[in-house]
Amino acid sequence: NGKLGLTSHHGIHSNGATNVVIRDLEIYDFEVGAIQINGFNGATLENLKIGPSLADVPLTGYYSNGRFILLALRQLLTAIDDAGEAMPSITFNGGRTLTLQEITDNLVESMDLVF
Repeated sequence: NGKLGLTSHHGIHSNGATNVVIRDLEIYDFEVGAIQINGFNGATLENLKIGPSLADVPLTGYYSNGRFILLALRQLLTAIDDAGEAMPSITFNGGRTLTLQEITDNLVESMDLVF
């Protein structure tokens, strides 16, 4: 029973749950979805009011993807530096070449413009 509102992803999210019962509940102002149940065994959903989803989302999923890839890039840059290896570069379509450090710096600069 109750209300779940203003969530940054799902109102309810579970993995591998058994005998889930969700009833008499209002779920609103979620960014992605009201309910996600992965790999469950038995679920009852009754008398739910779902929506509306959150309309004023300041950032898209691309921003959070950028944050996660930034963690990996920083670890990779540290490992390259620790090993004394040369900085790798990537040549993009059109001939533009950037080092991994430049790509990381560009990502940080772009994300700092937003937040």
